[in-house]
Amino acid sequence: MGESGHFNASSFDAVVRSCERLCGLPAVATLDWTDRAARALSVLLAPSRVCVMIAQAEPSGRISALEAAGCGSCLTREEALLPASASWTDAENANAAGVDIAIRSRADRVRELGFRLDGLKPRSSMVGSASRFAGSELWRTSAVGAVWVGTDVTDVLMSVSSLGEGSTGRYVVVQIGLVGHGAAGPRRVAVEHQASLESLLPLLSRRVLLALGATPSTESTWLTVREQQVLEHLVLGKSVRQIADDLGRSPHTVHDHVKSLHRKLGASSRGELIARALGYIEEGARIRDEESKVASVHEPKLAVGRDADDVPDVVVRPTEPVRATRPTGA
Repeated sequence: MGESGHFNASSFDAVVRSCERLCGLPAVATLDWTDRAARALSVLLAPSRVCVMIAQAEPSGRISALEAAGCGSCLTREEALLPASASWTDAENANAAGVDIAIRSRADRVRELGFRLDGLKPRSSMVGSASRFAGSELWRTSAVGAVWVGTDVTDVLMSVSSLGEGSTGRYVVVQIGLVGHGAAGPRRVAVEHQASLESLLPLLSRRVLLALGATPSTESTWLTVREQQVLEHLVLGKSVRQIADDLGRSPHTVHDHVKSLHRKLGASSRGELIARALGYIEEGARIRDEESKVASVHEPKLAVGRDADDVPDVVVRPTEPVRATRPTGA
């Protein structure tokens, strides 16, 4: 939003692009899920670097369990304008990848958020600059700035969203590090930046819950790289043997991956597995009533009479092929 209190055109376009990418996040818990989420949000305030953490934390801000942490960058405005489908495949330059790895590594070791969570109600969010969360302009030297030590970010926009009802203590934390300079010097977090991020947080929370579930995830929740590859092929309608040929694995190995996918995604059929992968149903949901029974179809018996009038109205196709009889005589 600008001074008038309304989104300007560039802010609105950035929100739309980021929203499109968030909608394309996997509906299941892939190992790169938080990296993809960070990459989706990085186009919002490009050029920027983004860190996304999903964690369980106490009211004091101490992290009791870190479920996942990821990082992604969009360092040029041209990259932000790329189609959403290209944003997952275009290779980043070596410098960007190296910094992202360092940020992700620091996020994995964070044990304090650096601010209290007492005032955050269930299924609500709070958004602000790093200095606001840290309570000081010296946020770089506080726990809030621990992830960004030695990076090229000029300011950080942060958000914390509560996941689930009640005092679950489960949160998704987003940190967007602004990169570069504007007309007035190094880029700083502005009011319109906060409004843009805040508009995306409900969608982000829904995507987190869809992929990871409403309860804290464990190591067994996350799909392995090979399971993710098999699932992507299953969604394309391929058979186990086709997948085995494509991946250079034995059908037995692929079948084991499929069984593991059924268990992790709570699917009881191939249809449910694919529907779960596409985000059409949640974990454990059924696309078919288990109590319903398939009605058996009985073929009417064909009774042939001597007269033409006795021919039945229903003609039943024989189950065995009719062999042509060789004519006798010439």
